[in-house]
Formats: sequence, structure tokens, C-alpha cells
Amino acid sequence: MFITNKKQMNQIDALAIQKGIPSIVLMEHAAIGIADIIRKQYDLSTRFHVFCGTGNNGGDGLAAARLLSVYGYDVCITLAEGEMSIDCQINASLCKNMHLPFVQEISDADVLIDALFGTGLSRNIEGAAAALIEKMNASGKPIIAIDVPSGIRADDGCVMNTAVKASQTITIQYGKIGLYVYPGREYAGKIEVVSLHLPQMWLNETEFKVSLIDEKMLSELLPKRNRHSHKGSYGKVLCIGGCEQTPGAILMASKSALKCGAGMMSIALPKQLCEMSLNCLAEAMLLPCSSAQGQISDISLIEEKKNQFDCILVGCGLGREERHEKLLKMLLCSDQMLVIDADGLFALKKYRPLLEKRHNVILTPHMAEFARLIDADINDVLAHSIDYVRQFCEKYPSVTLVLKSETTLIGYQDKLIINTFGNNGLATGGSGDVLAGMIIGFLAQNKDPLTAAVLGVGIHALCADALKEEISEYCLLPSDVIEKIPMIIKRLLDNQQIYVK
Repeated sequence: MFITNKKQMNQIDALAIQKGIPSIVLMEHAAIGIADIIRKQYDLSTRFHVFCGTGNNGGDGLAAARLLSVYGYDVCITLAEGEMSIDCQINASLCKNMHLPFVQEISDADVLIDALFGTGLSRNIEGAAAALIEKMNASGKPIIAIDVPSGIRADDGCVMNTAVKASQTITIQYGKIGLYVYPGREYAGKIEVVSLHLPQMWLNETEFKVSLIDEKMLSELLPKRNRHSHKGSYGKVLCIGGCEQTPGAILMASKSALKCGAGMMSIALPKQLCEMSLNCLAEAMLLPCSSAQGQISDISLIEEKKNQFDCILVGCGLGREERHEKLLKMLLCSDQMLVIDADGLFALKKYRPLLEKRHNVILTPHMAEFARLIDADINDVLAHSIDYVRQFCEKYPSVTLVLKSETTLIGYQDKLIINTFGNNGLATGGSGDVLAGMIIGFLAQNKDPLTAAVLGVGIHALCADALKEEISEYCLLPSDVIEKIPMIIKRLLDNQQIYVK
């Protein structure tokens, strides 16, 4: 599902006006959609108080207030002082002509509607407007925000000093990026999109750069399975990692890759872990490596065999000895598709310049790993994650970045894909190993890093959401996620033909 920033939405509005739809008609279409959603949720006994600014967001609120009144609801309006946009002024006059009450203080209405500031907000909210927002938040009443909660920056979700804490946001035509990333996501509540009813051929003129993962996208991206095929058709994977302290990490990654459909699995790990590995994952072949201090020390076997594999995952439970830098350099100088996770990212920092010309690499850091990798302050990364992803992908245009958090960001060149599935049950040691394995499993089949990253992230999170319903977030283990993969893939395949004749 495509989502937009402020500039793109302005371009869409301008295009519609250029094609002959007056802006006041666009406002009416938005108001009709807003009122229709509200009518489905609240009966006629509900009283509404609509707070309107002087721009077009305020005009949307005034038009919605007018329609709700026509439908039989009790509505009052608070209108900010200042010079109004033309369309806002027209709707204010219509509301006054209908004798809708204009009030200054928060009324005893059941539901508040926020139409104070929209996507055009570019400065911090202060003074009387900030005080009004604080009163709205303190009222304890449900708040419906129109387009974006007032005070949330549409492009990145930043809070402009203060912001409306909405229980629901009804956004217009497309979701706005700031509604889906933190901190804006915490202010948006439930998000619903209303259409401006523009011809699709006009919308096709807009080049969308940001998408939101949904189940339709995942279903369409799933690799096709051919009736005439064999194990090599679905990729040969090598997973490198494991040490005496964290032997399970590489095994969970390998098992999740197989559960996602990878054809052949080999694991390079310390010799002393081989017996345990075979007991846990009989389907895997092993590359036993000499070790020191319980970690891989001799990479000669990996170097000898690496060209036999379509893709390689490195890092899960690998350990953080300096000698692993040599392993990373060797892999980066090869032609194999790579997924670099966990301890692999720790070793990567020294050789980060090699990424500039390296194709088919997926990095899967969480926020702290990413901050370390790029020498940035973790708090700054948390506050401006979208900017950092874009800067990184501009510098390393052949790398696919999976920046893991509550809202995972996937970046490749100028594309940004946002995942909002998942829950805090994934905040458990081993969850990242399972995700890395899922990504390499899909990469082995479709050979496309961005597609593999989207599938791995989305299905991993959907597994967690399904488990939340069954056992709660408290009890969720990474091994539970692995066992849930087949169910989620089956669900996504329900409307997809798996075998191509």
C-alpha cells in the first residue's frame, strides 16, 4: 500500500485541480468520506465538538461538521482566529448559515474532532494552540484526527512541541508517513483512509517512493513454485555462525530459512557443535570449522566452498573476535549474495567502504547496531530514523537495509518500505536470528534482496501477531515464530496459485 509525504500529497491535489476538479470539490469529497466513517461508528445520540484551524485542514473539519449536522448529529465548532484559506472561509460561512454553534471552550460533547493543523504544519505549536491541544488531550474523550493529528509532522512523525493524542485518524487519499513511524504512530490511533475519488490514471502520474507492507503485497511477492523442479531450484544456502556461548542462534536461522522454502541448507560452525546441530536440524549439511575459544577460527573451508552456494548468511551467534573481520572481508570480496546480521554487523564496521560497490547485500541491524555501524548517536538515530535510512541508502545504493524496531524500515536506493505488523513479543533474544533466516530463505528462491527483505520482515511480524492472539506476547518464543511460518504462508497463498503450469 502506497503512502505519501506532504510534497507528494500537495502534488496530487495540484494535479487534480489542474485537471479540472476545484479544490472546494476535493474538500467536499474528503468531508463526505470522513462523515461516512463516523456515521458507521457512532449513533445519532453522539455529540461532536469539531476544532478547526484556518487552513484547508480546518476547512475539512468545517465541511465534515456541516455534513454530520445534516445527518442529524449534535455538532458544535471551535474555529481558530486568523486569516482563513478561501475554501475554509466558504465552509465556515456555510456552517454559520446553518446556525451551527461556534464555541470557545471545550464542550460536554462525547467525541472531539481535531482539524486544527494538517500536513502543512512546519513549525512548533505554541501559545494558545498548544494550550488547546493539551486541554483536548486531558479531556479523556475520544479524539478523531483529520488527516494527521495536529502537531505531528506528516513526513517523519516528529512531535512539533505538542500533539493531539488521537484515538483514531481519518487520513485523506493516502496514509501519511508520519502516521506509521514513531513517535507519530503513538499519536495516530486507528488509521483509516478516505478517497478523494480521483481517476486512477491521474494517480499513476505520481511516482510513489514509500510503501506500507500489507498482506496483499506479501501474497503477490511470494516466490512461485514450479511443478517441474528440484531442491536446487529453490536455492543453496550457507549459514555461518554459532559458538559455544550461543549455539542456538545459527540453528534457529537455518531452520527458519528451510521453513520459508529454501531448497538446500548448509551450516558452517565450530566442530564441537556438529553433533548438537544434527540432533536439532537433521535436514542441514555441515561444514565443520576449526575453532578457538569456542568460536570459528579457521575460515579456509568456508573460503573453499563458498562458490557452491547461491547466498550466504553470516553473523548469528558468530562471536565478536577480531578474526571474524577477516571472514567478513573475504565474503564481501566474493560475488555471493549476503545477509549480514548480529555479530557479522559488529565485524563489518571496519570494512564498511566495501559496501559502496558491493551488490546483493542485505544488512539487518537493530537501532543500536546501526548507530554503531555508522558512528551516530543512538538517540539521534531513534529520533530521525527515516532520514538516516535515506542517507545510508544514498551512500550505499546497492545495499538493502533492514532497520529493525517496533516499526521496521526497509530501504533500498530511493525506496522506503515500512512494516507496522508485529508486537512486543518479538522483543526476545533470538527473534533477530529467526528473521535473518527467513530473509535468506526467501533470497535463495527469488534472488532479489528487496523482495526477500520485505517477505521476511512481513511474515515474521505476522507470525508474531498470530501468536499474540493464541498465547499472548508474554509467552512468545522465537521457536514459536518458526513453527508459525507455514500457517502464515498458507494464509498468503489462499488466493495465489502455487504451481505454475
